[in-house]
Amino acid sequence: MKIWIAKGMLTNPLLFCVLVLSLPGLGNNAAEAAKNISAPTDFVIEQGGVGLVPITAFTDGLTGVVGVDVLIEYDSSVIEIFSGAGTVQQTGHTTEDWHLLYNVLFSSGTTKEIRISAAAADDVDHLPAVDDTLFKVKFQAVAATGPTSSPLIFTMTDLNEVAVDAVNGSVKLGGVTGTAVLSPDPVKPGRAFTATVTDSDLDTNPASADTVTVTIRSLDSPGGSTKEEQTSLTLTETGATTGVFSAGFSTIFGTTATGGGKFEVEAGNALEIEYDDAFDANGDSGSTATNEIDVVNGVTGTVVTRLRHPVLGTW
Repeated sequence: MKIWIAKGMLTNPLLFCVLVLSLPGLGNNAAEAAKNISAPTDFVIEQGGVGLVPITAFTDGLTGVVGVDVLIEYDSSVIEIFSGAGTVQQTGHTTEDWHLLYNVLFSSGTTKEIRISAAAADDVDHLPAVDDTLFKVKFQAVAATGPTSSPLIFTMTDLNEVAVDAVNGSVKLGGVTGTAVLSPDPVKPGRAFTATVTDSDLDTNPASADTVTVTIRSLDSPGGSTKEEQTSLTLTETGATTGVFSAGFSTIFGTTATGGGKFEVEAGNALEIEYDDAFDANGDSGSTATNEIDVVNGVTGTVVTRLRHPVLGTW
């Protein structure tokens, strides 16, 4: 008979979890063929939201595993262990119905560690000999207005109390991918048009309207070469917390590249907006949103004159 004990943090004897199970036929050599335990790289959690990060065992056909013990460091200024129900989720994963305990330990600064110990209820309910998710850890992301991330660093990865390789990962916070639109489409020379950007990440001051800058170009044809480019054009938020930014601009008829503060266009040209999103849904900066509208001819008006007939009267 073998007794499996989840290792504790000896430097914090009041905090560690100990899981003791009597399991016949358990051998430490069972873990030696295992590949690794891993966390995903650049796993995206929406800023201010929650996400379930999978912890996976790559077993390479290994059998007889009835105990798992991991210790994962993370940056608590970016993500924190979810404090509600379902912090470590086993349902639908390879440790489902296993006994599981976890707790959170302070390390240093903003670094914290979560210790997770899981063991099968008996020697029959061992880990399948497949590469699959052991369980998922639920993290709460902080609110953010720009790209930020936390490493996920394993300081312990044991199967049946035998150390296996660790593949560290990371979590990065995702923002909202912005959109940029020009309207109306099409527009006629001499008429005004509106530029609108929608991106809630830019709403950084809930007490007043924020601003964003964009680039607008006139093109010699749809998708064609640039005639004129105006950069750092300011759009203003339509309200204190709308995340919608807008401004109006003017056009005049002409074939040259300079319109005296207006966009000089003629039929067959196009207008294009470009917005550089500094914090998109993938947690990246540098993505670009564009939109283009066509410039079309106006309608040639007609003038009708009538000859007025004299009215006879008495003079």
